[in-house]
Amino acid sequence: MCTLTWALRKRVGYKRAFCTEIIEALVASLTTELRQLGLSSVSEAHTGLVTFVQRSDGALRLNVHLHTLALDGVYVRNADKTLEFHALAPPTTEEVHAVAKRMHARLERLCVKHGVSGEPGEEASVLAVCMDAASQDVSLFGERAGERTKKLVQAVRAAEGRLAS
Repeated sequence: MCTLTWALRKRVGYKRAFCTEIIEALVASLTTELRQLGLSSVSEAHTGLVTFVQRSDGALRLNVHLHTLALDGVYVRNADKTLEFHALAPPTTEEVHAVAKRMHARLERLCVKHGVSGEPGEEASVLAVCMDAASQDVSLFGERAGERTKKLVQAVRAAEGRLAS
């Protein structure tokens, strides 16, 4: 799973190109580790990865984060043109740190490219304000503006209490 700062999660919520490039950076950071197989080029190895974007948390607030499933090895084409699976050893702590460090550096470059600092309060566009409110579970309009949104769960719990008495 790849999580981002809260400020970045909000921006990724409405900047699709930014989100796509973050996924590409994540995949590139992971596939770079293929060099441990001693291949002359990473392009010789065929990885198996799937990433999906989860846009909310359990309370349905905006909370963009990425889930990636990856094979624990790679496929390499043999001389007879067939693909052979090469299992990778479990990553060491150092290798996990190397992937995280590479991902962080790529993410910093993407933030610069997209003019995003990752700091809260950076954007004031209407969409940014809406995304910010959605991530904090706050109502923007009406008599409850600025307050947390009401949940049906609270009403059900109150009703259960009345049924018990």
